[in-house]
Amino acid sequence: MPALLLIAACDGGKTAPPEPTPQPATPGETKSTLTSVGTSASDLARELQAEFDALMKDWGLSGAVAHGVGGWASVAQAVVPDVGLLSSGKLRTTDAQAVGKEILQAVATVEKLPRGVYTCSGSYCTKKAESDDYVASRTTAKGVLKVELDWDASSLGTPSPTVQLHMLTNDGSPYQGYFIEAPTKMVAKVSLDAQVLAQGTLAVAWHPSSCLAGKYLHDVPDSLELSGFVNRPGSGKAIEASARYGIGAGKVHTSGSLSAKGVSNEASVQWDVSSVGAVERSGCGRLSNFTPANLDFSAGVSADGQSLALSFLADQFQSGPQASFRLQNGVLKVNKKQVTFSGVLDDANGNCVPGENVTLTFSSGSTSLEAFLIGQLGLRTCR
Repeated sequence: MPALLLIAACDGGKTAPPEPTPQPATPGETKSTLTSVGTSASDLARELQAEFDALMKDWGLSGAVAHGVGGWASVAQAVVPDVGLLSSGKLRTTDAQAVGKEILQAVATVEKLPRGVYTCSGSYCTKKAESDDYVASRTTAKGVLKVELDWDASSLGTPSPTVQLHMLTNDGSPYQGYFIEAPTKMVAKVSLDAQVLAQGTLAVAWHPSSCLAGKYLHDVPDSLELSGFVNRPGSGKAIEASARYGIGAGKVHTSGSLSAKGVSNEASVQWDVSSVGAVERSGCGRLSNFTPANLDFSAGVSADGQSLALSFLADQFQSGPQASFRLQNGVLKVNKKQVTFSGVLDDANGNCVPGENVTLTFSSGSTSLEAFLIGQLGLRTCR
């Protein structure tokens, strides 16, 4: 009892009242907010794209963005191995399939990360000096545009050494004698004269190979963290973002945020998603499958004074033609109001609009997710 009295004396005997439960939203309010947020975000994306295109033109880079300030294609391949093959469909990391000698030969030019100091003109760059980093500059009408890629993040302090990744042959064994250098932590920066236009930091933990000592797998990393920003010349940040994900013995987690600001509008997105399940690995430790047991999801988006926030728990996952999962504790916050939902998300009636077994509760009563998608958002059935 004395302890309780002491606690009461410290806070004046008062505790903060619980926040009131938001009032239910109407179907019309929900539709209007979904539409408004989507339209505002799309308008902002187009505005930023137009602004970027205008800058490229001012800098004399219009039509040559692929070359940027030199070597961007090889840089992208080095940071994200086989980016060209991913876009062509020859290599899919969704199931981390093994690759054969034909593909290995196709990416043989990206064995080492590009390094050196270059000056660029048009589509060509000339190496001027050796460096542990990649530095390329181009003189434009607005000043000297420079890209710097610090592969070991030594500019932030203690260097983080690069590692060697190995690929797998079709039978799942390591392709020995061929390795790809990859960063574990790096910094990328774009500047115009003394002004930093964009900067980003990437940290990656590659999965150790169980086949070759001291090597790592050319596969989905164990964890990744990215943060960065894009400045609007002379007027502060236009985009700021951070993202991270990790995969352990029995859990996958990702979270992050992105904010963007235009001349008269701004938008932001946040998410935090985790899933407990079974992680399966095959040859040399390659990630082959993840079977979720449950999912904890939360995300929010705001634009032009409107906001949406979605959260739910999911379990009882079923795959195959009758794919489904159960939703619990579902809440869609619509500005200061909310819609609650629960049920089994599937397409049991086969009409190509899911949700007939998920119940949404509005201020006017309950309806199915399928009915809301058809009646309010105009989705069409396939039969």
